Amino acid sequence: MKLSILSRFVFCALLLSLQACVDDEFDAPPVNGEPPDLSANVTIAELKAQHVLGQFEEISALDVFKGRGELILRGVITADDASGNFFRRFVIQDETGAIEVLHTLADASVFYPIGREIFIRLDGLWLGDFAGLPQLGGYTFFEDGFTNLGPVFDLNKHFVKSVKKAVPEPLPLAIFDLRDEHLSMLIRLSDVEFIAEDVGQPYADVLGRQSLNRTLQDCSGNTIVVRTSGFADFAAELTPEGNGSVVGIFSTFNDTRQLLLRNLNDVQLDGERCDAGGGPGGNAQRISLAEVRQLYNGGTTNAPADRQVRGIVISDFHNGNTTGRNMVLQDSSGGIVVRFLDNHSFALGDEVEVDISGMELSEFNNLLQINNVPNDNASVISTGNEVTPRATTIAEIMANAEAWESTLVELENVTFSGNTIFSGTVTVNDGTGSMIMFTRSAATFANDPLPAGASKLLAMLSQFNNDYELIIRNRDDLTP
Repeated sequence: MKLSILSRFVFCALLLSLQACVDDEFDAPPVNGEPPDLSANVTIAELKAQHVLGQFEEISALDVFKGRGELILRGVITADDASGNFFRRFVIQDETGAIEVLHTLADASVFYPIGREIFIRLDGLWLGDFAGLPQLGGYTFFEDGFTNLGPVFDLNKHFVKSVKKAVPEPLPLAIFDLRDEHLSMLIRLSDVEFIAEDVGQPYADVLGRQSLNRTLQDCSGNTIVVRTSGFADFAAELTPEGNGSVVGIFSTFNDTRQLLLRNLNDVQLDGERCDAGGGPGGNAQRISLAEVRQLYNGGTTNAPADRQVRGIVISDFHNGNTTGRNMVLQDSSGGIVVRFLDNHSFALGDEVEVDISGMELSEFNNLLQINNVPNDNASVISTGNEVTPRATTIAEIMANAEAWESTLVELENVTFSGNTIFSGTVTVNDGTGSMIMFTRSAATFANDPLPAGASKLLAMLSQFNNDYELIIRNRDDLTP
């Protein structure tokens, strides 16, 4: 049916009048969201304080929160999955701390972007950790002999979006200031640069989709790993050469401290590089290993600037009874473990000089170590050296264990019990007392049979938690 000119005029006038009645301001959703009718009654610091590393806690079953009614956590999202470096997880932060949240939603940054305030209904959720990093998840499951933390499935039930807010300012910290209470927080490291061998390298393996570590250092030689996923959209980009500031989420993987970038805007390294300790040798003052041990005062300590040590390697990574990143060094005053950033190639008997300027001194299961040392901080001075072991007894070892830690000891007429092969823990007795000898399953001699009679034992004195242990380097350390 055709409309007359008059009818068309009336129709258009009616349409215009209807459009004029529409309240566009009322119907359009608010750009920054709306605050929900919720208030938090749990802080992130409170929540993390209830977690025991290696364990799992159902939050609503924790005694400390009983009587509070519905448990609600509030935070602002400081890291999301937009760049691909945080897969199905985001990080939230409040005034007391920060925590990583596991979820199942792909492209979650569309709904939960950086800067979004979020309320989380905690009833039914769980706490856990991955390699020492506390996490918030939805359930636990058992797989390959281990209990694991699963993600939050019912996002609409547990996550309540609020308004967009300003992202919390990154906490300015130095590398040596980083502590467990800073885990998952947005931090800023200033006056830092990538170590020389990591300059101009891709952040990750984009072709193999493999995560990679790059090492960031300050001008005193303190270091931290920058960990990047092979799925990050900046994985193929090359690390800059200059010095400056880097922002990121502070994380950890067991005893390795890590920084996770959100995107390349977090990296501002366009200044002049510094001389981070001068490298091996240089003008650093040499100090004894006993002096290094005296510097340690508990927790995490840092060596002074311009210091170096020299000693003989008494560990033997070739035979697998020492992990590839660890080197046990001994001089005339004592011994210590040097833990490198990557596997090293220093052989038994090498005389090695190590620049320890600003390096971290810390304990791993009570064993003192110089931690996270860049591999190029060490160099070989000579090879084929020998260290004379301390001839002693188990009774004397136990009386002097702390001072003799990470040095060679020699015991006569020892016998073994508790096992028939080297692998694992074996009890060693010399008539004056007994102690443990430990052999890694990765050792080349792990499955060799133990001698039946009395033997002479040469070993490194080590420590694991509250027990002192003997660690042999190879089969030649035990003679009938």
